[in-house]
Amino acid sequence: MTPSVSRRLAAAAALLFALASLVGCNAHNPEQGDTGDWVGTGYGDKTSKGDKFREQRVARPIRDLLQRLDKEGIDRASAPQEDLSRFSNPLVRIRDDGRIQANVRTVSLDLDLLETLTRHDVLIEHIDRERGVVQAWIPFDQVKDVARLKGIELLDVPSYGRPR
Repeated sequence: MTPSVSRRLAAAAALLFALASLVGCNAHNPEQGDTGDWVGTGYGDKTSKGDKFREQRVARPIRDLLQRLDKEGIDRASAPQEDLSRFSNPLVRIRDDGRIQANVRTVSLDLDLLETLTRHDVLIEHIDRERGVVQAWIPFDQVKDVARLKGIELLDVPSYGRPR
């Protein structure tokens, strides 16, 4: 291989690496025995297994909302007396009943996983079998448990339309 070709290949590899890190590429693949030591949330942050909350594959805007609820001392018992929708923001929505809207990205979408989601009190809004994504409303106190389910890759925020 000539020096100019090897330089071009090195430059191309560096460019691909830079692009992958910019988009928060998630290389986790449980089908191949990957333990998920590094998990991308789609928001540019890579997190180690040492951070248990991030390990659960919950996107940062949802984690931030859960931390705000916790800081305010809101739990399942006090939620009915609160106006939880006031915690909604342009990235994540929460209803007054305490359900957070999320895209549940799955490794493989099957009937067993859908049944498991409903057993966790998740209200399924839309299923995209081709992409393996379920748009749903998850009770805020069930988010961590849902994220730990086998077959769940990431709990992400939906893309909301924004007026120009």
